[in-house]
Amino acid sequence: AVVRGFCFALLLGLGMGILARFLELGSTDQLRMRGQPNTLDLGIAFVAGIAASYCIARPKLSGTLAGVTIAAALVPPIATVGICLALGETATVKGAALPSRITRSSELEIAVKSELPAGVKLVSVSRRPGGGFEVTLESPSPLSDEILAKVKGAIDEKENRETKVRLRTHLVREK
Repeated sequence: AVVRGFCFALLLGLGMGILARFLELGSTDQLRMRGQPNTLDLGIAFVAGIAASYCIARPKLSGTLAGVTIAAALVPPIATVGICLALGETATVKGAALPSRITRSSELEIAVKSELPAGVKLVSVSRRPGGGFEVTLESPSPLSDEILAKVKGAIDEKENRETKVRLRTHLVREK
């Protein structure tokens, strides 16, 4: 049943991806976010696993609850893999299929750091819920629009698409 459910979710995702490709819809920010699982996703999977284990250990409880919890944790990434395979979004496929978030974040951070002038420190690069990225920096002076353009260009190149980038600069002075 688990293998059939996995295959069904994957094939359904592939079908939806083929339809999206036919309609020229492309990938969405929601799909890309599923390709970069975060702590909340891990928490949901953990709680779902506990609930499923509890249901299996208690024979008098309905097996339906175990199925629902497993489906809530596993179907979204499996469907994302199918959709993104059909769309050719291999980076998102890899992220949804495996926990490659750390690798992906490191790649973005390295790309952004390479565009920063001396004395400017990268604090974080994070995906914004509405789409795009927020880059937080520490600098002894305000940064120019040219730096924003360079940072945005580095992220666009790594993402293989046009992105929105919000640059947040914390002015820091040390003695």
